[in-house]
Amino acid sequence: MPMKTCVVCGKKFGTSNAKKKYCSPACASKARVEKLALWKENNKDYHSNYYQSHKKES
Repeated sequence: MPMKTCVVCGKKFGTSNAKKKYCSPACASKARVEKLALWKENNKDYHSNYYQSHKKES
């Protein structure tokens, strides 16, 4: 079984799945939270721009 390194904690783990990046569900969850926080930081005006562009004209 090939050894991989978790991209969150750096721990080595064995897996037969070549796409797996995290050693545990906790690390996968932490990565999702961090990714969402980064997206929100980079797209602060996303919702207001979306609603402005889809606003119905009365």
